[in-house]
Amino acid sequence: MTLDHCAYAMQSTLGQLLAAADRQALAVACGDVAANISATSPATSYAWFVKALAASETGDADSMNRALEQSRITGPFEEWIAEDRVELAERWYGNLTPSARAGHDEDLALLVRSQRGIVAVGKRYASDPKFRDRIAAIVGAMGPRDQANFLAQVKRASGAMP
Repeated sequence: MTLDHCAYAMQSTLGQLLAAADRQALAVACGDVAANISATSPATSYAWFVKALAASETGDADSMNRALEQSRITGPFEEWIAEDRVELAERWYGNLTPSARAGHDEDLALLVRSQRGIVAVGKRYASDPKFRDRIAAIVGAMGPRDQANFLAQVKRASGAMP
């Protein structure tokens, strides 16, 4: 629950409206909590994600990349965490290391293959022109069924089909 509270506080509108010093203090405190949990339970993928989120809030790109990679390694098929990782990675895409980008691509592929994830990825495709080439390359390497499902979702997201 503490990790959820930290993630919510850092990502909420209220959290974003905090004074810079308070936002920084929140991120440091949440990063410490996540670091303690990931140190005692290194297989806790969500703790690694919250650590990455906190590092992004403090501007520590190196720590963010390492924690994102650990979250991916420890939870490669946890779709609900992959959704959070994708959101964070997209926000900081220019700061991702090559290995973090590779993990991000794996998360995107996981989401494209899932009922819930494909909706979010399809909406991002329809609304974010910078995202399109990257996801098109990932989907292009998938099988025809995944490609067709993705195309149908993009059409729905863009209003081209019910």
